[in-house]
Amino acid sequence: MDKKKLFGQWINSIPYGQFEKVRQRVVTECRCTTQSFYQWKMGVVAPGALAQERIDRIAWEETGRQLYGTIDQGKLDLQDPQANPQTDPQTP
Repeated sequence: MDKKKLFGQWINSIPYGQFEKVRQRVVTECRCTTQSFYQWKMGVVAPGALAQERIDRIAWEETGRQLYGTIDQGKLDLQDPQANPQTDPQTP
């Protein structure tokens, strides 16, 4: 799969009601312009290496999958709040 198309396929799979939240998160965390976001979405250019890592983190947290495979799966599982629920020490 062409790296230029991966982002667009993933972002188009986001439900309509969540799209704006995810779009804002990508723009903020990747420190890109809205124009760059839409260029990635349309497959004009692929996100840079640093943006790919951040997009992988966002994709994992939002949809449970990575696009570019830039983050070790073991590290993601450890940081997934559903995989390791925190227990309240005061709860018996």
